Amino acid sequence: MERTDKKGRQEPPPEETEEPDAEELETASDAETAAREKEARAQASIKEREREVQRALATSLRDRDKEREYHKRDEAVQHFNALLADLVRNPDLSWRDAKKQLKKDHRYSLAELLTKDDKGGGISREQSHSPGI
Repeated sequence: MERTDKKGRQEPPPEETEEPDAEELETASDAETAAREKEARAQASIKEREREVQRALATSLRDRDKEREYHKRDEAVQHFNALLADLVRNPDLSWRDAKKQLKKDHRYSLAELLTKDDKGGGISREQSHSPGI
């Protein structure tokens, strides 16, 4: 029997609702599985990229810190050399006496990054105790 709507047009027969067969279910399941695998690969790729960025950032920060330390040390050497030039006028002064004189100046603290070897300038014990050499 044909059905008509209110305006007299024929309505198509109602389609029978079919249960999806096993093949359609399998196809849908495969699509879902493929989508999940794709999402998992995307997440793994994102995590790997994050690790790469972290490694690059760590390297960059380490290099920046080394550069900063180099500049701080260079500045300390410049301050110490200026202090030596300003305060040590007598070439016959022993290193021990010169060091006492330098420590009295407030600028001596600017050279605290320097090691004893840096501050001593390679002066050996014999040179520091024998005036006139």
